[in-house]
Amino acid sequence: MVERQIREAMERGEFERLPGAGKPIEGLDRPYDPAWWTRSWLRRERLLDEARDLRRGALAEDRRLRAAGRGDEADRRLAQADGDLARINRMLPPADRVARLRSRPA
Repeated sequence: MVERQIREAMERGEFERLPGAGKPIEGLDRPYDPAWWTRSWLRRERLLDEARDLRRGALAEDRRLRAAGRGDEADRRLAQADGDLARINRMLPPADRVARLRSRPA
């Protein structure tokens, strides 16, 4: 029954274009680590915390700069923070990604 379900899924193309397809399995050549999942989870959580902190700080800085009449500076800093968020988001699974910033008109 399971083999039939796998075969039918393959026929529907459900295994095409999976993330990591055609790439070597990461860490396959390393010794077995019984805590691999925990370490991976902690790394993701730290990245997620970093992304949230970055976003929160950038939005606070944006409000402060705009209140001081420095909209160009605010736009520049938001663009820089947005680039940093994009870098962090590329390291996170899609479900954990943090919404990127959008420059707002001054």
